[in-house]
Amino acid sequence: TSQVDNMDAMFSFGGAGSNSSSTKLTTIIFGEYWDTSQVTDMHSMFMGCDALTNIDLSRFDTSKVKNMSDMFCGCNKLTNLNLNIFNTSQVTDMYEMFKWCSSLTSLDLSSFDTNQVTNMNYMFYSCSSLTNLDMRNATFNATSYSQMFYNIPNGINIIVKDTTAKAWIESRLSDAGETGTVTIASA
Repeated sequence: TSQVDNMDAMFSFGGAGSNSSSTKLTTIIFGEYWDTSQVTDMHSMFMGCDALTNIDLSRFDTSKVKNMSDMFCGCNKLTNLNLNIFNTSQVTDMYEMFKWCSSLTSLDLSSFDTNQVTNMNYMFYSCSSLTNLDMRNATFNATSYSQMFYNIPNGINIIVKDTTAKAWIESRLSDAGETGTVTIASA
């Protein structure tokens, strides 16, 4: 895959809640020849994989990716998602990235650089089990953020980097009618 630059909808099964028999895919492990170093588009890559419980993303190079919208949308059986190696410094679109990931309880996005992201609409929409979210390196310049936190658990714990990020996230929680504790990461 070393020459591939677009993985848009690569494993997508017609959207969240699809009745396709293909949604029985439960595990994806990428081998040693998996190379995403040229990929710029991962839009909807795993969208609708509603039986997926295990995915190994440790071989992903996301340094050139600009679009991660809908990437995990509808992966409602995922309880764990390790994105620590993701380089998001070029990403501009995270629209619905985790929408309907209703089994995720904790999400560590501490490595996410969101300085270029302008679209965060519905990013965590209906992540109805999410109680811990670490976004300690995120900068919030998004101009589109409608319903970013709609239908998440009241009382969610969110870690951010500074008072500006804290105020921005608190406003997004308020917009959604949700409550939570937003804390600034310790040095």
